[in-house]
Amino acid sequence: MKKIKELWKAFEYIPKMFGLIYRTDKLYLFYLICETLCFAVISYPSIFLVKYAFDAMEAKEPFAQFALVCVSLILLQLAISLIKSKFNSIRPARTSLVVGRLYNEFHRKSMEMDYELLAEKEIREMQAFAGDFIRGRLNNCVWNFVSLFSSLIAFAFSCALLIHTNIWLIAAVVVSLFLDSGLR
Repeated sequence: MKKIKELWKAFEYIPKMFGLIYRTDKLYLFYLICETLCFAVISYPSIFLVKYAFDAMEAKEPFAQFALVCVSLILLQLAISLIKSKFNSIRPARTSLVVGRLYNEFHRKSMEMDYELLAEKEIREMQAFAGDFIRGRLNNCVWNFVSLFSSLIAFAFSCALLIHTNIWLIAAVVVSLFLDSGLR
């Protein structure tokens, strides 16, 4: 029960953390959302390709139509992969920029504090925690957010698809999500 309370308390800080990121660098937040969505949908074009291949064989579709849909799905997969890679390569530099700005703000506020307050143990502990958060924990929190929410979006999308699909697609989704989670 204690772990659940701690987890819930951690989730309460997500809006505050992203509010801080938004005030620091709005573009960084946009990149995070785009990267999260890319991670969430990256495996679906290949899943649709497998489903379409089974359906096309059953329906004996003409090869030209089959090839067009297959090439389109492959190109969509490639586009999502390229976009994901672009955002994934931009994120570290933007993270450094955000960390630098937050660290500067942290030091500026520390300089504005009364000297007597800086001598108090509680204030020093809060400063140490804030400095640690800015230096390392922020990046971990952001990456955990991307990972968690992309998985939740993928799960919701999978559930929506499973309502209208056959057992073969269900198997493909389960295998794909299992393999995708192992690659992160």
